Amino acid sequence: MNQSNLTAQLLDWLKHPHVNRNLSIELDVLSRNDTLRLIFAYFELYHPIFILYLVIGGAICLIGTLFNILCLAAIFTYPPLRHRGSILVANFVLVNLLLSATVYPISLVALSCHYYCYLPDNNCNWAYYFYFILQSLTWQECFLALNRFVAIVLPHEYHYVSSTKATFAFIFLGYFIPLILNLSPAGSAVLFYAW
Repeated sequence: MNQSNLTAQLLDWLKHPHVNRNLSIELDVLSRNDTLRLIFAYFELYHPIFILYLVIGGAICLIGTLFNILCLAAIFTYPPLRHRGSILVANFVLVNLLLSATVYPISLVALSCHYYCYLPDNNCNWAYYFYFILQSLTWQECFLALNRFVAIVLPHEYHYVSSTKATFAFIFLGYFIPLILNLSPAGSAVLFYAW
């Protein structure tokens, strides 16, 4: 879809009867080069929903952080949970804690900053951390699922994947693979960005 078709569709949408007629832009003046004004008109229209999204997202991040801390505390303090098999679970909870305490709140702040002002030039640098943590979560979950699969389907082979060496190899690979996947974009440089 090219930009002129997209602009025409947005203009038709903005002229629909359910849209607030008190928008701060003049629809007759819009042309295909007024994409930024269309974006601001869209945000102006849905501002209350956006604020509600930020509040609910912040509450979910706070609750997720608290529950992940409680889960880690339970794993480390409750004696029946302190065994070699719960190391992978504790690591998985730690990655979820990083998501709920850092990645998602930073995303909410970046989204609100993008709405109210321009983002700083180096804002995209945190995307490496964002993708590293998300990919780490995926790989840690895969290795935890592999551990559980072998325990259930191949119980006679479980001692191979439940050893301390195998457990720490899974944890290492769960962080090493995302690191390798993110090295290529981190090493490349974007010379300029223009609209």
